[in-house]
Parts: sequence; structure tokens; C-alpha cells
Amino acid sequence: MMFSMGPNYEMALFIAQTTGSVILTDSETRRNELQAAQHRSLGVVNHPWNDVYRPLSVIPLDYEAIDLFKKSSKGDFVELIDFLKSADNLVDSSESDNDKIALMSRKEIKLVERVENKPDLDTAEFTVLSPEGGFYDTTVQRLMLKSNCQQYLDKVSSVYFIETY
Repeated sequence: MMFSMGPNYEMALFIAQTTGSVILTDSETRRNELQAAQHRSLGVVNHPWNDVYRPLSVIPLDYEAIDLFKKSSKGDFVELIDFLKSADNLVDSSESDNDKIALMSRKEIKLVERVENKPDLDTAEFTVLSPEGGFYDTTVQRLMLKSNCQQYLDKVSSVYFIETY
């Protein structure tokens, strides 16, 4: 019963496309389903923004903000959110200029070094998938058309995976 009541793959894509959001999940099942939904060009998935996200393999967690369902106001978390927003804007605009990607990567490396030098922070493993062409599913596209949704994105640009223990 718990499994059938949880948000499923189609609803995750539907909500993300209607709101213009990225998908954040800690579910291994959703991860596998979403990896299968990556856009492929001639059968190959292209990840032009890997250099932007690759150094960010660990993120800090603010359990106080999570427990209170509010946005964190602590410096490390605010900086991480700002970085992720900038990276998402880069992906959304399909900007694959090597200079911009290198600049974002340098910013990220500095952020990761600061997080790693604070052993008192709780962290989680973090992975981002941002394929060229995004994530989409024909079933979800049909659902969008049938739901009479006026405005929606044709794809989800990124999926964030957090490893929780």
C-alpha cells in the first residue's frame, strides 16, 4: 500500500513539467526509471553539462530547515542553492559554451572545498543528471494534452539524486 500511494514516475515528470521544476529524489526505483527516460540521440545519451555538476558529489543538509519545512538561511546552504539555480539556468538555456561551463565548475569546486573542510556539517551523496534534450515520456506527454494543461515544458531538464542512509 505504501508503494502504490507514493509519488510515481509519471506524476514526477508531470508535476516537474507543469511547474518548470527539476526532480529531486532519493528513491533508487525512481532513479532507474528516470535514467531510462533520458533523451537519446542515435541511441546515445549526451551530457554536455557533466563538468558543471560532477565535482558536486556531496551536499550539506540542514535538518532544522527540513524539519520545519522552510528555506534554509545558513550561508553554505544559500550558496549551494544559488549555485544550483545558476547551473539550472545554464542547462535550461541549452548553453554549452566551454568557458561558461569552466567558470561554473570553478565556482563549484570552491563550494565543495568549503563544505569538505567543515566536518561538523551533515552531508549526503549527490548526483545530477542533465542530458541534452532532458527527460520525457510519451505517456506523460499524452497526459499533458488530455489534462487540458495550457502551459508546460516539453521536458524536465535535470534530475537530482540524493543518497540517504
